Amino acid sequence: MGNTAWKPQIPTPNHPEFPAAHAVNSSAISTALTNVLGDHFHFRLNTYEYLGLPARRYTSFDEMSKDMSDSRVWGGIHYQASCDKGRTLGGEIGQNVLSILKFRK
Repeated sequence: MGNTAWKPQIPTPNHPEFPAAHAVNSSAISTALTNVLGDHFHFRLNTYEYLGLPARRYTSFDEMSKDMSDSRVWGGIHYQASCDKGRTLGGEIGQNVLSILKFRK
């Protein structure tokens, strides 16, 4: 069934596939940061500069969250639906936190 030679870019971890935890976490954090810093916050991440890779540039925290979520699909760890549902769940968690905590702006 399918391509038997296919291998994931990242070894399959020993945690549940659904929902995608990176998608949940990044979306919850994105929701909180957007609330505090605004929807059009431009920034860059130099995480892999030491490997010679270029900086990742974003125009919003949601854009970063989507990129982080998609990376789990590209790496072969999660299915797209698990990431999409995880981002929805993370957004709801972020909204629940914001309904309880009030951040200074």
